[in-house]
Amino acid sequence: MKKITLALSAVCLLFTLNHSANALVSSPSTLNPGTNVAKLAEQAPVHWVSVAQIEN
Repeated sequence: MKKITLALSAVCLLFTLNHSANALVSSPSTLNPGTNVAKLAEQAPVHWVSVAQIEN
């Protein structure tokens, strides 16, 4: 019984891996490019905190 189940699951796995996944028509065409590190540094510079500052 275990061998039959294993063989059936292997066949199902092979059938699912054989097909390609297509994008839906409703998926977005272009995504927002976002930002980069330089823009983030201009907006809010990094403020480093030491352990001594946290402990006090």
